[in-house]
Amino acid sequence: MAPSIEKLSQYSAVFVGRVTGIHLKGYENGLLSRPDGVDPEIGAFSITNGASPVTVYAAVTQNIRGALSGSVELRLAGCTFDPPQLRERAVFFVQPEGTIALVVKEGDGSEFLAWLTRLGVPELAR
Repeated sequence: MAPSIEKLSQYSAVFVGRVTGIHLKGYENGLLSRPDGVDPEIGAFSITNGASPVTVYAAVTQNIRGALSGSVELRLAGCTFDPPQLRERAVFFVQPEGTIALVVKEGDGSEFLAWLTRLGVPELAR
């Protein structure tokens, strides 16, 4: 799942931040033979399609939309993706519930730069 300019008004917050921590919960669960979740009807389950839970901690360096500031904790949304790296800059698109985000990371190259331009902050490309 990728962010969309058409859905920009639906995100509760959009900001540029720097990744300060990553918790690969799904990977950890697999190593420790723990489930990723528990459903009341089916019981314990593990996610095997690459969408395992990943929590990212980030420092908000440029708030674009919404009221986030300081340090935030977000769960990454989407199916199969490469999580951002520690200290990497990224544009975070926070879903309406406020805890799940789509991320376009600096390592995505031209896509990251294009989003900075779309959001009106091309000076952050430096």
